[in-house]
Amino acid sequence: MERVDLIIRARYVITMSNPMVIEDGAVAVDNGLIKAVGKASEVLGQYSGEEVIDRIGTY
Repeated sequence: MERVDLIIRARYVITMSNPMVIEDGAVAVDNGLIKAVGKASEVLGQYSGEEVIDRIGTY
């Protein structure tokens, strides 16, 4: 499992380059760069975060 600085998990993650909404999504960030965006189960299965911000259940 690769370690990153930050993982942000949210009820919805909206991508910009190829617009789509990922329900129960997550973003892995390391050294200020986005390493992965996808379903939370996939991102959390590949990365562990020094800090994890869990925004599930908030709007």
